[in-house]
Amino acid sequence: MAAGREQSICLAIFLCFTFVYVVVTVANKRKRSLRMPPGPARLPLLGNAHRVPSQYQYYTFTTWARKYGEIVYARFFHQNVVILNTLRVAQELMEKRGTIYSDRPRFVILAELVRIFHPNYSLMPYGDEWRRQRKWAQTTVQARSTLESYRPLQQREVRSMLSDLIQAPENFAEHISKHVDLYVASVLMEILYGITATSSDGTFIRMSHETISGTLDLGGAGSSLADLFPILQYIPSGMPGAGFKRKALKLRRAAEEVVNLPFERVKTAMSSGTAKTSFVRRILEETSELATNVEDERRIKASAALMYEAMVLYPDVYRKAQIEMDAVVGRSRLPNLDDRLVLPYLECVLKEVYRYVLAPTRFPSPEFILNADGLAPGLSISQNIGQPVQILDHETSGLPHAVLKGDQYRNYLIPGKSIVIANIWAMSRDPEIYTEADAFDNDRFHPSLPDTDDLTDPRKYIFGFGRRICPGRFLADSSCWLVAAAMVAAMDISKDRTSSGDEIDPMESFSPATVRRPNPFVCNIRLRSEKVAQLLSQRDDDGMDRSEA
Repeated sequence: MAAGREQSICLAIFLCFTFVYVVVTVANKRKRSLRMPPGPARLPLLGNAHRVPSQYQYYTFTTWARKYGEIVYARFFHQNVVILNTLRVAQELMEKRGTIYSDRPRFVILAELVRIFHPNYSLMPYGDEWRRQRKWAQTTVQARSTLESYRPLQQREVRSMLSDLIQAPENFAEHISKHVDLYVASVLMEILYGITATSSDGTFIRMSHETISGTLDLGGAGSSLADLFPILQYIPSGMPGAGFKRKALKLRRAAEEVVNLPFERVKTAMSSGTAKTSFVRRILEETSELATNVEDERRIKASAALMYEAMVLYPDVYRKAQIEMDAVVGRSRLPNLDDRLVLPYLECVLKEVYRYVLAPTRFPSPEFILNADGLAPGLSISQNIGQPVQILDHETSGLPHAVLKGDQYRNYLIPGKSIVIANIWAMSRDPEIYTEADAFDNDRFHPSLPDTDDLTDPRKYIFGFGRRICPGRFLADSSCWLVAAAMVAAMDISKDRTSSGDEIDPMESFSPATVRRPNPFVCNIRLRSEKVAQLLSQRDDDGMDRSEA
């Protein structure tokens, strides 16, 4: 009896070991059958870093996409990089598999040296602290009731922006940047801190602008050698080649002031009982920590600037938008966000602006020509450590994600800790979705066309993906629409003329900076009527006193 029991136990153990062996063997065999996604040939040590130009990286990535497909594998030095080139693939990985595709790579320059808007949850790794700060941001810029409460503020600031812009239309190139910057910053400052700005020279606005501009000069998050080789951050700042560290530490002091000064102002106002409703006040009433995110600022500014240029280049589109505006809204008032659903033509124009700002039709200079491998001749990575090796262009690829652990997609192996780039520029030019993508054609978004909202709407990719999607996308989108609507209702915009009367066509060119916007151009701007001037000069709807910011 005992012998039979021992035999049964031995048999059971043998079967268990056999089962485990078979499972492991099959799994290993299957894993060995997987391969990396296709991509360009790599050199030892460098990988593909030598193929990435210092500007306009998205052209290189899109050239690779045309040759290798929807998903491309590359390696920059030791770092695995996976580039997603279609909306479908990006949604399948970053949204449907968000639990493992929502991490961030290590951002040494911005998050650890500069500490921009620290603690900045948009740069944080995926985890509990990120979830907590994400929840704070969502309650501030996603709840319908909260967004509706911002409408008087947005309306007031866009009216102020137009009034300032029209004061000296001959200096358009300077004013479009200055006044749109002030509009965006004013809305954000009041939402975040309850501080109402009066001038772009105000303390907080100026400090914020200088900090962001200086940070962008260092390159985007993840784009420098120090991001790829974190040990470089420990180089003494006085050594040759450590210019990046000197700049970063200088910016760090400014970045701390940008956060601390308005934060302390809110605390002081709360102590005296005079604090206005704001994000910081609400968070301080719940916790002693602060989380802010102003990611939307860049996109609003770029879209607003492009809207102006597009309307100069395509006057027939602008005129049709004005005809629709006059028929629906009339000329006795300025449009507001309640009018959005009854202005479908303007909605199509704005969607095309969103798409087109990611897809300029020309390079800024004819010398910048890619070869068949997506490499721009004459551009190399043999740069000072302090100069960014712009591997990642965030306006056309978004902030990169990182894979928490290894994954399998189709028959491809996605290595754990890989950087994942959504090539949104390629998505905006996908020939299967957009015909003649190089042309500005707002009719492609006409409501009568099939799949207009499902596949073609650029808002599905310009604000990011999955759990890392921009929480302020609804506020950013409504702000862009309000600028566009007010511009159409209030101003006539046309091409400028030379002294001999010939029209001056603005060249469709874009700055190579991380924040892509049209290069300066000239045009004529004038108010449509005296009634518009009266509307712009009206007192703020909310009657709020403006304090220096």
